[in-house]
Amino acid sequence: MCARYTLKSSATVLQELFDLDDPLDMTPRYNIAPTQAVPGVVAEGGKHVVKWFQWGLVPGWAKDTSIGQKLINARCETVHEKPSFRGAFKYRRCLIPADGFIEWSTEFVRGPESLFDEGAQPKKTYDIWLQTPPEEAQRLKPLCRPYPEELMRDTWLSTKINSSKVEGKDVLVALA
Repeated sequence: MCARYTLKSSATVLQELFDLDDPLDMTPRYNIAPTQAVPGVVAEGGKHVVKWFQWGLVPGWAKDTSIGQKLINARCETVHEKPSFRGAFKYRRCLIPADGFIEWSTEFVRGPESLFDEGAQPKKTYDIWLQTPPEEAQRLKPLCRPYPEELMRDTWLSTKINSSKVEGKDVLVALA
């Protein structure tokens, strides 16, 4: 499960990839962390639009919104079953643009070179994901699968990545 991700792609690339009509006003980000503002693509009026969200899920039944700091990832294989996530899976789906992720390990930091180049879903699945009615949400389960292990690479990164306050290309510099 990732605790950081990147969105290095240009606004133009994202606009084309997600069939967005409106121009995006954003700069590349190299160290996106939980609780930060993140762009999400939603279906609105038959079009794809970008809305800004806070990374972290606050379930409808939660009494304290701070639970969103803990609910930052869902396992794709069980997202439709878990009480914390199944309502969002059924009624409030979006696409979170990302072109890399960072996962800590005692041995290395792991992440794909580029999700857009190697692992992106075909564009037609974007509409299926965003526009499938709630009563048919179960048919989305085949789209929920882990990123292929063989497309990941292992790299030691600078310890700068450990601080969510540090931003910029140098947090992704591989250590020799």
